[in-house]
Amino acid sequence: MRGADGGAGVLVILERLAAIQEAQLAWSQAVAVIGILALLLAGALAFFFHRTAASRVAAAPATAAQDATATPAPAPTQDAERWEQALEGAGLGTWELNPATGTVAFSLFWRRMLGYAPADAPNTLAAWRGLIHPEDRPRVRTTFEDLLRGDGATRQVTYRMRTRGGDYRWMQTTAHLLRDAAGRPCRMFGTNADITAQRDTEQRLDELLAALNDGQALFRRFFDAAGSAMLLIDPADGRILDANPAAGAFYGYTREELLTMRSADLDRTAAAGGAAYMTEALAAGRAQSVQIHRRKDGEARSVEVYASPHRHDGRQVVCAIVHDISERAEAERRLREAATVFESTAEAIMITDANGVIRRLNQAFSQMTGYGETEALGQTPRILKSGRQDAAFYQNVWARLLTQGHWEGELWNKRKNGEIFPVWQTISTVRDDLGKTVGFVSLFIDITQKKRDADELAYRANYDALTGLPNRNLLAERLSQALKQARRENSRVAVMFIDLDFFKQVNDTLGHATGDRLLQLAAERMRMCVRETDTIARLGGDEFVILLTDIDAAAPAGVVAEKVVAQMVEPFSIEDNEIHIGASIGITIFPDDGRDIDTLFRNADLAMYRAKAVGRNNAQFFVAALTTAALDRRALENDLRGALARQELQLRFLPLVNLASGRITGVEALLRWQHPQRGLIEPGAFVPLAEETGLIREIGAWTLDEACRRLAGWTSAGHRLTLALNISVRQLPEALSVRHILATLGKHGIPPQQVVLEFAESVLFTESPAIQQWFVEVGNAGLHLAIDDFGTGFSSLASLKRFAVHHVKIDRSFVRGMAGDASSRALVEAILAMAHSLGLSVVAEGVEDADQARLLLARQCEQAQGYLYSEPLPAEEFSALISRPPK
Repeated sequence: MRGADGGAGVLVILERLAAIQEAQLAWSQAVAVIGILALLLAGALAFFFHRTAASRVAAAPATAAQDATATPAPAPTQDAERWEQALEGAGLGTWELNPATGTVAFSLFWRRMLGYAPADAPNTLAAWRGLIHPEDRPRVRTTFEDLLRGDGATRQVTYRMRTRGGDYRWMQTTAHLLRDAAGRPCRMFGTNADITAQRDTEQRLDELLAALNDGQALFRRFFDAAGSAMLLIDPADGRILDANPAAGAFYGYTREELLTMRSADLDRTAAAGGAAYMTEALAAGRAQSVQIHRRKDGEARSVEVYASPHRHDGRQVVCAIVHDISERAEAERRLREAATVFESTAEAIMITDANGVIRRLNQAFSQMTGYGETEALGQTPRILKSGRQDAAFYQNVWARLLTQGHWEGELWNKRKNGEIFPVWQTISTVRDDLGKTVGFVSLFIDITQKKRDADELAYRANYDALTGLPNRNLLAERLSQALKQARRENSRVAVMFIDLDFFKQVNDTLGHATGDRLLQLAAERMRMCVRETDTIARLGGDEFVILLTDIDAAAPAGVVAEKVVAQMVEPFSIEDNEIHIGASIGITIFPDDGRDIDTLFRNADLAMYRAKAVGRNNAQFFVAALTTAALDRRALENDLRGALARQELQLRFLPLVNLASGRITGVEALLRWQHPQRGLIEPGAFVPLAEETGLIREIGAWTLDEACRRLAGWTSAGHRLTLALNISVRQLPEALSVRHILATLGKHGIPPQQVVLEFAESVLFTESPAIQQWFVEVGNAGLHLAIDDFGTGFSSLASLKRFAVHHVKIDRSFVRGMAGDASSRALVEAILAMAHSLGLSVVAEGVEDADQARLLLARQCEQAQGYLYSEPLPAEEFSALISRPPK
């Protein structure tokens, strides 16, 4: 009978193990569904809502009336519902505890597990404790106290809990704790699993195993046939004494390999020689432990080990049954991650019930709005209502949520301090299995900075950063609208191109900072000349456009132009500098001078150049003849681009004469253009064009090289001459570097002291650090500097000394008037006296007769040039001139 009983016991054990295996399979299948679901933030949030908000609605029906004008708190997508369903399918109920208030919220699944209806389920910590078996309460209390003290972030405890019917069920609770930024507990949550059937099976298994200790043969049959991994372990040193086939299949080792191992080889978290659960199994008759076991292929798996004492070969061993719970552990890990994401995400999250009552919020919500949990929970989203959106807006949001379950867009919220701020908000509806709306989840981010950046980009795209005036883009848009209106109303539009005269000289001499300030002041003065409905725009540099709309004739444009010219001629005072400029204005009228934007702009530009050509500081209306002039200028520019390659540029040489001896002591190289159709062109007709187009760099380099080549030839012939070259500030410092000058001089064997670089008087006012440095390098190199047309500008003695000037040249207009004009004569005498006191030599320009030469010599002027001595000559004729004996 004993053998029969033992055999029957084994059969019972095998049946119970089969039941365990079926339960394990069901669990794995349920968790596989969870694994398939990508754990998106929306899904996690929906789970939290469903776990808290939905259960609270069931426990205490909402009393707040739904506000049609309140912003609903949106909800997650179907992923959330599938997440909840997957957890329930895995046999997990969920709960949440607020440590500060002691309130507890349980999922509907957990309530059903205990047989409670939603209305009478416990919802406080005290009520929950009252359901725990008295023998288990100390262990449960100790577990939670350890968690709150900070001993880890996760705890698991097994205990008995009384159901609604009065009987006790075994529960396994996993608890996770979240803390706030200060480290204080702020939220505790976790899962409940009913393990009553499993405990009953284990108890029966323990009883059967005890009965089988005397029947080793029967136990072996049971052991080998079991579907769960089973190990017999020596508690003294942890050696594996036996392993069933299921263990080999699970771990990937053969039975022989397992028998050479210790339990610590599988459980990487256990100390060598055994584990605490074995000691507990021997002392208490059973033990349970969650461990991480590593299989032969290196994969780590979460397992739950059930251990009990067993007699094997006459000695006490531990029989361990190993269940793979990796999927369940992964589900719990994802639950913890979801809670962490909820609390740590930068997006504000607000969860409401179906009536719009706020049930959950995260820290980002509090930081963004200023409302804490105690202030916001139980309220509706109306606390954020800014008043920027009307009732129709909110009605549209509700309609979208009810029909589509989702709304997304921009709206304005109000913080607790009253500040209104823009957000990008997403609202989703949460529905239960029957499709009934149970709440909403809303995510929103503060887009204040984003809108500021967008506004800044829009401003930069349409306005000039320096003056604050509309730029070319906005001008074109306004002009397009103005032309459409003028066509409808049969009115006129005026386009006025404005170019500031002498602005480039100011920029080159006083520096860009002064130039920028001058542009700002000029813009302010232009604003005083127009109506509020008119537009002033800056195209760039010193070019402005005024757009006059709704005019009947051209006369108003002329009046505005006169005002602008008058404003620009008034001196500008900037940092102790009195600056004089002017304005050249070109005017076109729609539709007379053009019927589209491009034509109006082009013709206004032509009229503006006409204003410059007739003397600057005036306004000119467009006339058809200007088109011909523009075409001629463009043709001249095209010809100039090929002039060097065609060898059309030439140098003329003007002698420099010593007044006392009459000998030629120097030569000035003057640029000319021998055009094949236009003939000889003076530099004033093409050098400005070269400066505007950038051709001055190439032309300047050629001029320097050719002049030095000629000078080297004359020096070789025995003529000791200085070479004077006119330099434009526009060439400095890049186009004509000191290094390039010295390299060219070295190429032709000319010492730097033999070369004089001539500049306009305005260069003395330059504030450009780069140009100032260029002059320092020129002085260090030994090159000489001369100021051309001295006396026509506003140079100071300090400026002459600062730039180490060696020579000054008296302007021809003063020399011409010496004989009959006392003031001209006095000015020449003053220049000579000042120059000599500074140790500078003086050259008189434009000497045309002997009387002028005698007057200059009598006043100790050293050198002169002009038609009295020679006109500018080609190189060959100049060679003949210097070979003659002096007169």
